[in-house]
Amino acid sequence: MTGIAPESQAPSASGRTGSSNGWREIGGTSLNALVDEALKNSPAIEVLAARVEIARADARLLTAAAQPSIATGIARQFGERQEFETGGERTGVMRYSGDARFAWELDFWGRVRQLREGARLQVDAAFADEDAGRLLFISEIARLDVSRRRLASEEKVIAATLAANDESVQRLREKQSAGIIDDNLADRQSAEGDALQRDIAELRRQRRLAELALDRLLGRDPGTSSWGRAPDMAEVPSLPKVVNTELLANRPDVRAATARVASSWHLSKAATLDLFPKLQFTGLAAGRSMRLSPSIDEWIAQVAPTLEIPIWDPVRHANVSGSTARARLAAAEYREKVLRALEETAGALTNLSAHEEIQRSADASAASLRAVYKRTREKFSNGIVSQLEVLEDQRRALAAERSALQAKESRLAAWIDLKKAMGG
Repeated sequence: MTGIAPESQAPSASGRTGSSNGWREIGGTSLNALVDEALKNSPAIEVLAARVEIARADARLLTAAAQPSIATGIARQFGERQEFETGGERTGVMRYSGDARFAWELDFWGRVRQLREGARLQVDAAFADEDAGRLLFISEIARLDVSRRRLASEEKVIAATLAANDESVQRLREKQSAGIIDDNLADRQSAEGDALQRDIAELRRQRRLAELALDRLLGRDPGTSSWGRAPDMAEVPSLPKVVNTELLANRPDVRAATARVASSWHLSKAATLDLFPKLQFTGLAAGRSMRLSPSIDEWIAQVAPTLEIPIWDPVRHANVSGSTARARLAAAEYREKVLRALEETAGALTNLSAHEEIQRSADASAASLRAVYKRTREKFSNGIVSQLEVLEDQRRALAAERSALQAKESRLAAWIDLKKAMGG
């Protein structure tokens, strides 16, 4: 029994960092469904799980040499034997031999216990690395989903403007046919519609690219899925309360670094204890026979403790130096991860606060310019203002609407960054 991270110690899928739980706030059930599908089918998730299995195998290998071992073997020998004492006559030899060996290192100084604990913590670090990978993976899905929704909303706004523009072109064409207005007015309004069509085509291209990226993340063949109409963007959730102690406990990369610091300390201590005398309990049973039968011509059995006293072993001393250096590296990486976690959280909070203010201003501008555009169209219908003013106000209102949608997307992206920085 190695005692290394049995399956029962693996976190359940529902309680894992980076699960679908908690992302409903920015995407509802549709985003949760995407995340669940990705966690079930994506090759990227299989890669993360495979790395954990490799870490478990490495942990078993780390302690394998210190575990009790049993081996057995059988051999058949051919040859001739010449005995000079009996006249030097040669006789054929066909021997059967077999043996069984047993060895067990007695953990007198606690070296094996240190190895086991270090190996277990390495597996814990691998699980935390998997959580960190899942969190980054789901964050990318959430960002793509938000972008897809923004592009669809922006396309919808432009389509509504295009419909209004087509109505204006039709009325202008009627007035142009009656000789009331100059030909340039209708052509100018028609050219504006062509520009809107190009904007819609560009938005559809970008949305399609986002959907292809989502196909890949979900484990689908890119380009084979029918996505249909994208839902509207969700409202930005309220600002979470940040507590540094909770932050460091939730961040999977910090948890992984913490486990590696503890693991490297145990392995360094085990390397030092390997310089101490080692007591091993060994057993041997062997026999030989001239025929394959229960009759044994020669046999030996031995059960005895063995005391190994290392005087000078360059390999063991090099292992101590290496493990000490790895422990210092793990400690430095832990400090770096903590500082990065604090920086990312503070930066995400700063961005979220700034984008909230930007979105508020963009929404107000969009509402004002929509009202201006509506009044200008009414004045144009009554012949009070020129068609150029209508075009200018239409452009401004549309640009403000698109800016408001982009500001909302940036705010949602900042919220995703904050959730990721806080460990999900």
